[in-house]
Amino acid sequence: MSIQTFDILIYIIVRLVGDPTPPFSYGRVEVLINGTWGTFCSSALRWNLQNAHVICRQLGFDGAVTASSSGGFGEGTGSKWANNLQCLGNETSISECKHNKWMSVRSCGFAQAHSANSAMCKQPVRLIGGTSPNGGLVQVYYNRTWQWVCGVHWDKQDADVVCRWLGYSNSSEIYTNTTQVGDNDTTWINNVQCTGNEDSLFSCVHGEWRNSSCANNRTAAVVCSGPEVRLIGSVRDVYRGRVEVLYNGVWGRMCFSGEWTITESNVVCRQLGYDGALSETYNGGGFDVEAGVIVFTNVECVGNENSILNCASRFRQ
Repeated sequence: MSIQTFDILIYIIVRLVGDPTPPFSYGRVEVLINGTWGTFCSSALRWNLQNAHVICRQLGFDGAVTASSSGGFGEGTGSKWANNLQCLGNETSISECKHNKWMSVRSCGFAQAHSANSAMCKQPVRLIGGTSPNGGLVQVYYNRTWQWVCGVHWDKQDADVVCRWLGYSNSSEIYTNTTQVGDNDTTWINNVQCTGNEDSLFSCVHGEWRNSSCANNRTAAVVCSGPEVRLIGSVRDVYRGRVEVLYNGVWGRMCFSGEWTITESNVVCRQLGYDGALSETYNGGGFDVEAGVIVFTNVECVGNENSILNCASRFRQ
Protein backbone atom coordinates (compact mmCIF):
# COMPACT_ATOMS: atom_id res chain seq x y z
CA MET A 1 0.00 0.00 0.00
CA SER A 2 1.35 3.42 -0.94
CA ILE A 3 0.38 6.61 0.84
CA GLN A 4 -0.06 10.04 -0.73
CA THR A 5 -0.39 13.09 1.52
CA PHE A 6 -2.14 16.31 0.44
CA ASP A 7 -2.75 19.62 2.12
CA ILE A 8 -6.41 20.17 3.09
CA LEU A 9 -6.56 23.37 1.02
CA ILE A 10 -5.97 21.54 -2.28
CA TYR A 11 -9.18 21.37 -4.29
CA ILE A 12 -10.25 17.74 -4.82
CA ILE A 13 -12.17 17.11 -8.06
CA VAL A 14 -14.98 14.53 -7.93
CA ARG A 15 -17.26 12.68 -10.34
CA LEU A 16 -20.01 10.03 -10.31
CA VAL A 17 -19.62 6.92 -12.47
CA GLY A 18 -22.63 4.77 -13.33
CA ASP A 19 -25.31 7.06 -14.74
CA PRO A 20 -25.20 6.53 -18.53
CA THR A 21 -26.82 9.85 -19.48
CA PRO A 22 -26.29 13.52 -18.64
CA PRO A 23 -26.34 15.12 -16.14
CA PHE A 24 -24.71 11.99 -14.58
CA SER A 25 -26.53 12.39 -11.27
CA TYR A 26 -25.76 9.05 -9.60
CA GLY A 27 -23.10 6.40 -9.37
CA ARG A 28 -19.83 5.40 -7.75
CA VAL A 29 -17.90 8.34 -6.27
CA GLU A 30 -14.46 8.88 -7.80
CA VAL A 31 -11.85 11.50 -6.88
CA LEU A 32 -8.89 12.94 -8.74
CA ILE A 33 -5.77 12.69 -6.58
CA ASN A 34 -2.30 13.56 -7.84
CA GLY A 35 -3.57 13.48 -11.44
CA THR A 36 -5.14 10.01 -11.11
CA TRP A 37 -8.85 9.19 -10.99
CA GLY A 38 -9.79 6.51 -8.49
CA THR A 39 -12.72 5.07 -6.56
CA PHE A 40 -13.38 6.82 -3.25
CA CYS A 41 -13.25 4.23 -0.43
CA SER A 42 -13.99 4.82 3.22
CA SER A 43 -15.38 3.21 6.33
CA ALA A 44 -19.05 2.35 5.80
CA LEU A 45 -19.74 3.95 9.19
CA ARG A 46 -18.30 7.29 8.03
CA TRP A 47 -20.02 7.51 4.62
CA ASN A 48 -23.37 9.25 5.10
CA LEU A 49 -25.84 11.66 3.54
CA GLN A 50 -23.92 14.71 4.78
CA ASN A 51 -20.88 13.63 2.76
CA ALA A 52 -23.05 12.89 -0.27
CA HIS A 53 -24.70 16.33 -0.02
CA VAL A 54 -21.31 17.97 -0.40
CA ILE A 55 -20.31 15.72 -3.30
CA CYS A 56 -23.52 16.58 -5.14
CA ARG A 57 -23.31 20.32 -4.50
CA GLN A 58 -19.72 20.31 -5.72
CA LEU A 59 -21.03 18.76 -8.95
CA GLY A 60 -23.68 21.48 -9.34
CA PHE A 61 -26.71 19.67 -7.90
CA ASP A 62 -28.93 20.77 -5.03
CA GLY A 63 -27.69 18.09 -2.65
CA ALA A 64 -28.17 14.33 -2.44
CA VAL A 65 -31.16 12.05 -1.87
CA THR A 66 -29.30 8.82 -1.06
CA ALA A 67 -25.84 7.68 0.01
CA SER A 68 -24.76 4.06 -0.12
CA SER A 69 -21.69 2.12 0.93
CA SER A 70 -23.01 -1.18 -0.42
CA GLY A 71 -20.80 -1.07 -3.51
CA GLY A 72 -23.75 -1.36 -5.87
CA PHE A 73 -21.69 0.14 -8.70
CA GLY A 74 -18.65 -1.98 -7.98
CA GLU A 75 -15.18 -0.83 -7.05
CA GLY A 76 -14.14 -0.01 -10.59
CA THR A 77 -11.04 -1.30 -12.33
CA GLY A 78 -8.72 1.64 -11.72
CA SER A 79 -7.07 3.18 -8.69
CA LYS A 80 -8.62 3.24 -5.21
CA TRP A 81 -8.29 6.22 -2.87
CA ALA A 82 -9.16 5.77 0.81
CA ASN A 83 -10.11 8.54 3.21
CA ASN A 84 -12.54 8.78 6.12
CA LEU A 85 -14.20 12.01 5.01
CA GLN A 86 -16.22 13.89 7.64
CA CYS A 87 -18.44 16.64 6.24
CA LEU A 88 -20.93 18.74 8.17
CA GLY A 89 -23.14 18.86 5.10
CA ASN A 90 -23.04 22.60 4.36
CA GLU A 91 -19.65 22.69 2.61
CA THR A 92 -19.48 23.43 -1.12
CA SER A 93 -16.57 21.04 -1.77
CA ILE A 94 -15.12 17.98 -0.05
CA SER A 95 -11.85 19.93 0.11
CA GLU A 96 -13.51 21.94 2.90
CA CYS A 97 -14.46 18.83 4.89
CA LYS A 98 -12.38 17.30 7.63
CA HIS A 99 -10.35 14.41 6.24
CA ASN A 100 -7.16 12.52 6.87
CA LYS A 101 -4.38 11.51 4.47
CA TRP A 102 -5.42 10.13 1.10
CA MET A 103 -4.17 6.56 0.78
CA SER A 104 -3.73 4.57 -2.40
CA VAL A 105 -5.08 1.06 -1.73
CA ARG A 106 -5.44 -2.09 -3.80
CA SER A 107 -9.06 -2.69 -2.83
CA CYS A 108 -11.78 -0.81 -1.00
CA GLY A 109 -11.98 -3.84 1.29
CA PHE A 110 -8.42 -3.30 2.50
CA ALA A 111 -9.76 -2.91 6.04
CA GLN A 112 -12.79 -4.29 7.80
CA ALA A 113 -16.06 -2.41 7.13
CA HIS A 114 -14.52 -0.33 4.32
CA SER A 115 -16.23 -0.15 0.94
CA ALA A 116 -16.73 1.83 -2.25
CA ASN A 117 -19.06 4.81 -1.87
CA SER A 118 -21.92 5.86 -4.13
CA ALA A 119 -24.45 8.69 -4.17
CA MET A 120 -27.60 9.82 -5.92
CA CYS A 121 -27.99 13.57 -6.39
CA LYS A 122 -31.22 15.51 -6.68
CA GLN A 123 -32.28 15.86 -10.29
CA PRO A 124 -31.93 19.46 -11.60
CA VAL A 125 -35.61 19.46 -12.59
CA ARG A 126 -38.75 19.17 -10.49
CA LEU A 127 -42.51 19.58 -10.60
CA ILE A 128 -44.08 21.57 -7.78
CA GLY A 129 -47.54 22.75 -6.82
CA GLY A 130 -49.37 19.85 -8.48
CA THR A 131 -51.92 17.52 -6.96
CA SER A 132 -49.65 14.50 -7.47
CA PRO A 133 -45.88 13.90 -7.83
CA ASN A 134 -46.17 13.44 -11.60
CA GLY A 135 -47.54 16.92 -12.31
CA GLY A 136 -46.98 20.58 -11.55
CA LEU A 137 -45.05 23.70 -12.47
CA VAL A 138 -41.62 23.07 -13.97
CA GLN A 139 -38.50 24.31 -12.22
CA VAL A 140 -34.86 23.79 -13.17
CA TYR A 141 -31.75 24.08 -11.01
CA TYR A 142 -28.96 26.18 -12.45
CA ASN A 143 -26.20 28.26 -10.89
CA ARG A 144 -27.26 26.96 -7.43
CA THR A 145 -30.78 28.36 -7.78
CA TRP A 146 -34.22 26.90 -8.58
CA GLN A 147 -36.11 28.99 -11.12
CA TRP A 148 -39.10 28.73 -13.43
CA VAL A 149 -39.39 27.85 -17.11
CA CYS A 150 -41.26 30.45 -19.16
CA GLY A 151 -44.44 29.19 -20.82
CA VAL A 152 -43.84 31.03 -24.11
CA HIS A 153 -43.61 28.42 -26.91
CA TRP A 154 -44.19 25.64 -24.34
CA ASP A 155 -45.50 22.58 -26.20
CA LYS A 156 -45.72 18.80 -26.02
CA GLN A 157 -42.18 18.24 -27.30
CA ASP A 158 -40.82 20.33 -24.43
CA ALA A 159 -43.10 18.63 -21.90
CA ASP A 160 -42.15 15.15 -23.12
CA VAL A 161 -38.48 15.93 -22.53
CA VAL A 162 -39.22 17.00 -18.94
CA CYS A 163 -41.25 13.86 -18.25
CA ARG A 164 -38.66 11.48 -19.65
CA TRP A 165 -36.00 13.40 -17.71
CA LEU A 166 -38.02 12.53 -14.60
CA GLY A 167 -38.26 8.88 -15.62
CA TYR A 168 -41.82 8.87 -16.96
CA SER A 169 -42.89 7.73 -20.41
CA ASN A 170 -44.18 11.06 -21.74
CA SER A 171 -46.55 13.94 -21.00
CA SER A 172 -50.30 13.49 -20.81
CA GLU A 173 -51.17 17.16 -20.27
CA ILE A 174 -49.36 20.42 -20.96
CA TYR A 175 -50.41 23.82 -19.70
CA THR A 176 -49.16 27.13 -18.38
CA ASN A 177 -50.13 28.81 -15.16
CA THR A 178 -49.73 32.26 -13.63
CA THR A 179 -49.87 30.81 -10.12
CA GLN A 180 -46.37 30.39 -8.76
CA VAL A 181 -45.39 28.75 -5.51
CA GLY A 182 -43.26 31.11 -3.44
CA ASP A 183 -42.26 34.71 -3.95
CA ASN A 184 -39.79 34.27 -6.80
CA ASP A 185 -41.28 35.35 -10.14
CA THR A 186 -38.15 35.16 -12.29
CA THR A 187 -37.34 32.49 -14.87
CA TRP A 188 -34.12 30.76 -15.89
CA ILE A 189 -35.18 29.67 -19.38
CA ASN A 190 -37.19 31.50 -22.04
CA ASN A 191 -38.26 30.30 -25.47
CA VAL A 192 -37.65 26.58 -24.95
CA GLN A 193 -37.79 24.73 -28.28
CA CYS A 194 -37.15 20.98 -27.94
CA THR A 195 -37.40 18.47 -30.77
CA GLY A 196 -38.66 15.89 -28.27
CA ASN A 197 -35.74 13.45 -28.20
CA GLU A 198 -33.37 15.39 -25.93
CA ASP A 199 -32.22 14.01 -22.54
CA SER A 200 -33.01 17.25 -20.71
CA LEU A 201 -34.13 20.84 -21.21
CA PHE A 202 -30.47 21.80 -20.99
CA SER A 203 -29.98 20.13 -24.39
CA CYS A 204 -32.88 21.96 -26.05
CA VAL A 205 -32.63 25.21 -27.95
CA HIS A 206 -33.61 28.04 -25.60
CA GLY A 207 -32.82 31.61 -24.70
CA GLU A 208 -29.87 32.62 -22.58
CA TRP A 209 -29.50 31.41 -18.99
CA ARG A 210 -30.46 34.48 -17.01
CA ASN A 211 -32.87 35.82 -14.44
CA SER A 212 -35.63 37.52 -16.33
CA SER A 213 -39.38 37.94 -16.36
CA CYS A 214 -41.59 35.92 -18.66
CA ALA A 215 -43.21 37.88 -21.48
CA ASN A 216 -46.70 36.49 -20.86
CA ASN A 217 -46.17 35.94 -17.11
CA ARG A 218 -47.10 32.28 -17.53
CA THR A 219 -45.01 29.44 -16.16
CA ALA A 220 -44.57 26.08 -17.93
CA ALA A 221 -46.37 23.14 -16.37
CA VAL A 222 -46.96 19.48 -17.19
CA VAL A 223 -48.63 16.27 -16.10
CA CYS A 224 -46.52 13.19 -16.83
CA SER A 225 -47.71 9.65 -17.50
CA GLY A 226 -46.06 6.29 -17.10
CA PRO A 227 -45.51 3.61 -14.46
CA GLU A 228 -43.88 4.31 -11.10
CA VAL A 229 -43.21 0.65 -10.35
CA ARG A 230 -42.13 -2.23 -12.58
CA LEU A 231 -40.98 -5.86 -12.51
CA ILE A 232 -37.63 -6.56 -14.15
CA GLY A 233 -35.60 -9.64 -14.91
CA SER A 234 -37.96 -12.46 -15.80
CA VAL A 235 -36.83 -14.04 -19.04
CA ARG A 236 -40.36 -15.10 -20.02
CA ASP A 237 -43.13 -13.35 -18.06
CA VAL A 238 -44.06 -9.72 -17.40
CA TYR A 239 -45.98 -10.51 -14.21
CA ARG A 240 -42.97 -11.48 -12.10
CA GLY A 241 -39.50 -10.12 -11.50
CA ARG A 242 -37.38 -7.83 -9.38
CA VAL A 243 -39.31 -4.85 -8.03
CA GLU A 244 -38.06 -1.45 -9.18
CA VAL A 245 -39.55 1.95 -8.35
CA LEU A 246 -39.22 5.35 -9.98
CA TYR A 247 -37.69 7.84 -7.56
CA ASN A 248 -35.91 11.11 -8.24
CA GLY A 249 -36.08 10.42 -11.97
CA VAL A 250 -34.20 7.12 -11.59
CA TRP A 251 -35.38 3.52 -11.65
CA GLY A 252 -34.01 1.82 -8.54
CA ARG A 253 -34.28 -1.39 -6.60
CA MET A 254 -36.02 -1.98 -3.29
CA CYS A 255 -33.63 -3.86 -1.04
CA PHE A 256 -35.07 -7.20 0.09
CA SER A 257 -35.04 -7.76 3.83
CA GLY A 258 -37.00 -9.68 6.43
CA GLU A 259 -39.69 -6.98 6.39
CA TRP A 260 -40.75 -7.80 2.81
CA THR A 261 -43.90 -9.95 3.00
CA ILE A 262 -46.94 -10.89 0.95
CA THR A 263 -48.50 -7.59 2.08
CA GLU A 264 -45.86 -5.52 0.26
CA SER A 265 -46.06 -7.82 -2.77
CA ASN A 266 -49.84 -7.36 -2.91
CA VAL A 267 -49.45 -3.56 -3.00
CA VAL A 268 -46.96 -3.79 -5.88
CA CYS A 269 -49.14 -6.16 -7.87
CA ARG A 270 -52.31 -4.10 -7.40
CA GLN A 271 -50.38 -0.98 -8.44
CA LEU A 272 -49.50 -2.83 -11.65
CA GLY A 273 -53.16 -3.69 -12.28
CA TYR A 274 -53.22 -7.26 -10.96
CA ASP A 275 -55.58 -8.62 -8.27
CA GLY A 276 -52.69 -9.38 -5.94
CA ALA A 277 -49.56 -11.46 -5.50
CA LEU A 278 -49.23 -15.25 -5.61
CA SER A 279 -46.16 -15.20 -3.37
CA GLU A 280 -44.02 -12.64 -1.57
CA THR A 281 -40.88 -13.49 -3.53
CA TYR A 282 -40.00 -15.06 -6.83
CA ASN A 283 -36.71 -16.93 -7.08
CA GLY A 284 -36.64 -17.51 -10.80
CA GLY A 285 -33.67 -16.98 -13.07
CA GLY A 286 -32.72 -13.97 -15.14
CA PHE A 287 -32.31 -11.34 -12.42
CA ASP A 288 -29.22 -9.15 -12.45
CA VAL A 289 -29.13 -8.46 -8.71
CA GLU A 290 -26.14 -6.13 -8.95
CA ALA A 291 -27.67 -3.77 -11.52
CA GLY A 292 -29.12 -0.38 -10.74
CA VAL A 293 -29.52 1.85 -7.71
CA ILE A 294 -30.94 0.79 -4.36
CA VAL A 295 -33.36 3.55 -3.36
CA PHE A 296 -35.44 2.07 -0.54
CA THR A 297 -35.08 -0.54 2.15
CA ASN A 298 -37.09 -1.65 5.20
CA VAL A 299 -40.38 -1.28 3.31
CA GLU A 300 -43.48 -1.92 5.44
CA CYS A 301 -47.02 -1.64 4.04
CA VAL A 302 -50.36 -1.76 5.85
CA GLY A 303 -51.89 -3.40 2.79
CA ASN A 304 -54.41 -0.83 1.57
CA GLU A 305 -51.93 1.55 -0.08
CA ASN A 306 -52.42 2.30 -3.78
CA SER A 307 -48.68 2.70 -4.35
CA ILE A 308 -45.60 1.08 -2.86
CA LEU A 309 -44.21 4.62 -2.49
CA ASN A 310 -46.93 5.31 0.08
CA CYS A 311 -45.66 2.55 2.36
CA ALA A 312 -43.32 3.24 5.26
CA SER A 313 -39.67 2.89 4.25
CA ARG A 314 -36.33 4.59 4.50
CA PHE A 315 -33.84 5.73 1.89
CA ARG A 316 -30.84 3.58 1.26
CA GLN A 317 -28.06 5.10 3.44
